[in-house]
Amino acid sequence: MTDRFSRLRDLNSQFGFLLNTKSLLLQQVPDGVDDIDTELRSQCLHFSKIYNNDVNGKELFQEVLDCRLLIKDRQQKGSEFEHPTRPQELLTLIISYGDDVFSEFENCIADVTDCLCFDSVFAKGHLVN
Repeated sequence: MTDRFSRLRDLNSQFGFLLNTKSLLLQQVPDGVDDIDTELRSQCLHFSKIYNNDVNGKELFQEVLDCRLLIKDRQQKGSEFEHPTRPQELLTLIISYGDDVFSEFENCIADVTDCLCFDSVFAKGHLVN
């Protein structure tokens, strides 16, 4: 049980900001002098330090901001667009824009969903140590 909670804490410290799609994608009030969401920027840069060979934190930050704008635009147009509430739904949305539009963001969300699926299977005892 202790190992499971330790794994969950590790996952949350690494991927936590990507798991909460509502706070990730809703436009936050800019809190920096340059009118940028500094908390999101900090989280993206921290994430890229953990996975420095795989993730560019600056690109991830910009792609999240771009995705926020696209979602805001879809909502304002009065379409029947539903805001993604789970990482899997967010991944589907990102992929719908094409392979190279949100490549950094897509890779990160795909990794999150893979980790969630793996941890879920592992927790149910389907994997043998």
